[in-house]
This record gives sequence, C-alpha cells and structure tokens, in this order.
Amino acid sequence: MITLEQLRCAWMDWLDARSAPVQRRPTVLQFPVNDICNSRCQMCYIWQRKRERELSADELDRILLDPLFREIRHVGINGGEPTLRGDLNRLVGVLIRRLPHLAGFSLITNALRSEKVNAVIDTIGALTRPAGVALDVMVSLDGLGEVHDRVRGVAGNFREAVAVLDHSLSARGVTATRIGCTIIAENAFDVENVLAFARQRNIRARFRIGVPHRRLYTAGLREPFMLDDDARFHVAAFLDGLAQDYERDPGRQAFYRSLRDQLAYGHPRAAGCAWKNHGITLNSRGELSFCAIASPVLGDARVHQPDKLFWQGAPVLQSIRTDACPNCRHDYDGIADRTLLLKKWARRIEARSPALTVRAARVVRRSMRLCGEWSQVLHGFGQHGATGARPRAILLCGWYGTETLGDRAILAGICRLVREERPDILIDVASFEPFVTEQTRRWLPELSLRGVRRFDEAIRAVQAGEYAAVAIAGGPLMTPVPEILALFRLLTTARKKGIPFGVLGCGIGPIGCEGARRRAIASLLRAADICVLRDQPAAEQAAKWGRRKERTVVACDPAFLWEALRVGRGNDVGGPPSVALALREWPLHEYAAGISMREARRWNDRLESELVVMVRRLLAAPVGVRVVPICMHTLAVGGDDRSYYRRVFAEIPEVVEAIAWRRRAPHDDLRQLRSAGAICGMRFHSVVFALALRKPFLAIDYTRGGKIAALMDATGNRGRLIGLDEFDGRATADRILGDLAEKNQPAAIDTTDSETKYRGAIRELLP
Repeated sequence: MITLEQLRCAWMDWLDARSAPVQRRPTVLQFPVNDICNSRCQMCYIWQRKRERELSADELDRILLDPLFREIRHVGINGGEPTLRGDLNRLVGVLIRRLPHLAGFSLITNALRSEKVNAVIDTIGALTRPAGVALDVMVSLDGLGEVHDRVRGVAGNFREAVAVLDHSLSARGVTATRIGCTIIAENAFDVENVLAFARQRNIRARFRIGVPHRRLYTAGLREPFMLDDDARFHVAAFLDGLAQDYERDPGRQAFYRSLRDQLAYGHPRAAGCAWKNHGITLNSRGELSFCAIASPVLGDARVHQPDKLFWQGAPVLQSIRTDACPNCRHDYDGIADRTLLLKKWARRIEARSPALTVRAARVVRRSMRLCGEWSQVLHGFGQHGATGARPRAILLCGWYGTETLGDRAILAGICRLVREERPDILIDVASFEPFVTEQTRRWLPELSLRGVRRFDEAIRAVQAGEYAAVAIAGGPLMTPVPEILALFRLLTTARKKGIPFGVLGCGIGPIGCEGARRRAIASLLRAADICVLRDQPAAEQAAKWGRRKERTVVACDPAFLWEALRVGRGNDVGGPPSVALALREWPLHEYAAGISMREARRWNDRLESELVVMVRRLLAAPVGVRVVPICMHTLAVGGDDRSYYRRVFAEIPEVVEAIAWRRRAPHDDLRQLRSAGAICGMRFHSVVFALALRKPFLAIDYTRGGKIAALMDATGNRGRLIGLDEFDGRATADRILGDLAEKNQPAAIDTTDSETKYRGAIRELLP
C-alpha cells in the first residue's frame, strides 16, 4: 500500500528531475559536527585545526525551529571525526525531535579508535531505532593494510576500521553498513582490493575521487589528487566496472559513468546532485552554506534567520551551478533526469510485482534493440559515391576500446606492415572507448598512430572523405554483441563514398540465429574489397554467405606478426619452473549453442572445480612449480580476468596473491609469458603467443570447435586441445608437468606466407 508520504516524496523527486534546477526547501542536511580530527589524511587538512567553539545541542534545537528545516528527510553526520564529540547523542536526539519528516542518518567515521567509535554507534542506534529512523554507518577505508594507513597517516588505522565494520554489521541500531573509499594518487591502484574486501564481507562500498575541498581546507591543494596517465586510465576503467557489474542504484551508476567521462575525456559533469536543488550544510560553528565544496558561508544561523539566509542566497547558488558544478567531481549524486527516476521507481515496483515488471521490461528491451539494430542496418546501405584526390591516411577499426592483450598484438602487427609497405600513410583507429585505446597507444609507441577517434567522429570523417581506406583490423565478426552494427555502418559509409574497405585477419563467430547482426556480417563480407580471414572455417562460412572464394585469402592471425613475439623466443628465467595460466570466464550465452543453459552452467561449474584441482596438483609437485595468472583482459566489458581468478581460486592464496591488479603494458605481460616453462591457455591469443614463443602448452577449447580448434588444426597441434566438457584437472596437471620436464615445444610456426598475403592486401587497399 502506497502512503501519502510516499506519494508526496515521489512528487518532490519528479519536480527535481528537470533539466533546469529549481531552488526549494532542502530535504538533505549535511551536518559536520566538529572541525577536528585524529587522522592525518593526505586529502584533508582538518587534522591541522585546533578545537573551536562548537554548536551546542541547545543552539541546534533553536536553529531547527526555523521553517527552513521542516522538509529535511536525511541528515549526514560527519566532521572532522564526529565520534570525538562527547555530546553527539544529544545532537542526534535534537535532530530526531525537531525534524518531523526525518527518515535516516548517515554517520561517516574514520574508525581510528574502534572501542570509542563502537560505543558511539551503539548509543546513537539506541536513539534512532525506537524512533523508526534509519542509521547508515560508513567507515572510511581507502586501501587494505598499509595502503589505508598511508592514506590516513596513522599506523594501525586499517585494523581499527575492520573492527568497527565488524561491530557495525551486528549492531542492533544500524540499518546499513558501508565502506567509503576516497581515491587519490596514493591508493589509485589498490581500489580493486577494497572492492574485493567489500564483496567478501558482503558490505556495500562507495567510491569517490579525492578533490580539493573548501570545507576540508584543501581548496588550493593539488598534489595528492594529481593522477598520472596510468592512474587515470586505471581508475576510469575501474569506475566503468562499478557502473556495469557492481552498483545497483541507477543514480549511483550515472554518477560513476559521469565521473569516468570526466576523468577519461574531460567531459563536464553529467551526474545529478542533491545540493543543486535541495541540500543545505550547517557546520559545527552554526554557519549555513549550500554545498561544502564550493559554497561560501551564507551567514550564522544562530544570529540570522536560516530561512531568510537560504532564499537570499539564490544568486550564490546560481553562481555555484554555473561556475563550479560543470567541473565538480565530488561524491554527490541525485536524480539527474526523469529517465533515471523512472528506472528507480521501476525497481521498487519490481520488488512488489516482479512478474509484471519483468514482462514489461522484456518487451521494452526487445523493441528498443530491434529498432536500434534495424535503423543502423538501413542507414548503412547506399550507392557508391565518388571522391576527389585520395587522402594519405587509413582508418583501422575493430574491437578497440575494449581491447585485450591479443587485440593490442593484432593492432601492433597490422600497423607494422602498413608502415613498412606505405611509410607515407598515416594511421587512425576508431574506438568504442578512446580512453582505453589511448592507453594502448601510450603503452605501444611503436604503433605510431596519428590519432584515436570515437566511432561517431570516425563515421563523420569517412563521410567527409578523409581516408584512403578503411579496414577492420582483426578480431571476430560475431553476432552476440551489438557493436558489430557500428562496424557495419562505418564500412558501408566508406562504400557510399567510394573508399576501399577491407577485412584484415578476422575470424567469424560465434554466430547466433537470423537477425540484423547476422545479415550485417554477411553483407560486410560480400562487399569488402579485400578480405583476409584467419582460418579456413571462416573462409568457408564467408563462401556460404555469398563471398567468392577466389576473393578470400586465409592467413594467420595478425597477432603472430607482432614484432615483439620474434625477440627472445623460448627464453626461460632462472628459479622454479612456472606455469602461466591464461584463463577467462566462459561466456555461456555466446558459446553454449545446442545445449540447455542448465547444462551449460553444469559444464562451467565442473570446469572451474577441475581448474582448482589442476592448480593444487601443480603447486604440490615435488619440483616446486609456480603458478602465474596472466590477465589478458582487464576491462568490465568482455569479462575482467583478474576478478575471474580471484573468484575461482579464492581458496588458493598463492594464485590470488600473484594476480597483477595494476593494469600492465603488453610487453610486461609478454615478458611473463616468455619466462614461463609452460602455458595453460583458454583465451585464444594465449595459444597464439604460446605457438609464437614455442612454449609447451595445452589449450582449453571454450569455443567448442571454433577458433581455437581451427588454430590447432592449422598448426598441427590438435593433440594439445582439451574439450571443455572433458577437462580433467588431475590429468591436465600431469600433462603440464610432463611437458615441463621434457620441454615439449610445439612445432615452429612459419608466418612468412601469411605476412606476404597481408602485405599484398595492404598494397591493394593503399595502391
């Protein structure tokens, strides 16, 4: 049953969800109860302050009588360190008594003195629980172990924080316990560990970027907040993963995506913010202001009427919105637009009537998908156009913006051949997420790219006739992902302009049922001026779809042509022999065709349990084998290998501790593969690298007779292939140990003929 109060709150939210913010009575109160702290945080200088006169409970009581506060629903209690106030329970009591619509408190603590903090939590909980007011406790945790202690400037802080978290989880008066992580340069590469800690303990975590802050006396401070290119990329990719795979609240998802775009692209803030419309700050001295980041003090609420200060401050609020909000990265969120609000309400409805909501959502998603896909297909068709003088640049596209180590190797191989064949030609890459490809460009300066373009920009550039040729640079042409339509649109745009386009080193599959994506792939293959496919099954499929066989060339995967693979083949380093794992989560929805989803999950569960058996047996071997997890993909889109290793091998600390959480340059990963004694590969390009480096290897065929099996057949290594449904951990470990002892290298791979074919294709595209 929906109450009148819920309807009133929903109406107020609907009024807020507008493109033009409107000032109205605040519903959120930020209340820093003191201005002192016992931490010595890098991103906050409150700890340098000395205790001043603080607002008393009686003064707070008089202030809250003002009509400005009559709509307050939520109060954030912070500091300084709020638990240092001996009368915090009295302040909370006043707030409960004077705020008629109060629904909840948020208490943020550094948890530095766990016994005292726990006692404060219990005391406040004893007040909020009988009043029916929620209590949300957020414990600051900026890293694990010494990382957190360095950020907070006090040894032992991490241990104390864990003690407070454990207590809060079981405290009767606490309705929610959360972790708050502030990301600065010191801990940028430890954020995944904080997230894993939160998941392990089933605690929700909230992440924010540290920023210069007026209330924290760091408005002019820059050094702790300056992230270099690697850190900025790492954090942006992490935020992407939070929005996609972790956060459930639509408003918070929007905040993480907005923050990602601010970091990666310098975009203005797109996330909502409660302080734009209905927030107010009352500090420990009784001074009133809007947001704590950018607002000046409006006046002393003990002396002046708060309501009058608030409404007379309208020009100040407008100035903040205009000047500060577009560049603000602070941890404020809210309803940004009515689409998000509708999603939020839909979640609530689903909790009450799941079947109705699921059916409706399914219809909407299907309609949007079909409309979007057909519009892209129809947009792509057209007649050849004519261009004038051909420019001296080529545009490469593919799965860039989501690239794995293998994708980077493909790009490096093709760029090398283009540069060698046509040194005068400039190379651009079209990317779904340019900040990812820009990092690849920094890691591989030998690519010598002129630029990285968003897909929409690339399409406009092709329409303007800026390129001499366009080509898909490797990777699979497959139906499970909608991005195939973007590739199709880009290449058919080139066709309209009379610009040659080619397929360089692609595979085909997995291919689902009939639909817009499948027809797009078939049309693309038929119309390509140049088509080099990476295996014979792909060429046969292209022929079935109408591509003439004599116009199709089969050559090895372009990653084989990465120059780095030719240096120091087969070199081992000293010490115990190592086995490199290059595993991935099995994408059931892509590769489980022909079996039920229930059966596919059973296969997957068995595979993962057998992998654990394999690794335990390897580690128990008398020769002292090291097991090294290689993370070939570290982005949320496509499955983060680091998270997969951590989940599957959670009970094997030797593997978990060896995971490289910091995203590494391709040459670093290749160096680790080169130093391994043997490789157990599941990712396709781990098998490519094993063959190129002539490493003993076994390949797990997660494609079920697809690209990995084709590669094994083409190179005469079918005996090294293990079917997904027949994987046996004990037997596989014994085979690997045997290969290590005997150094059973695969046959040498001759890429000369393939390289000649690629060079010929490039010359045809760029005559």
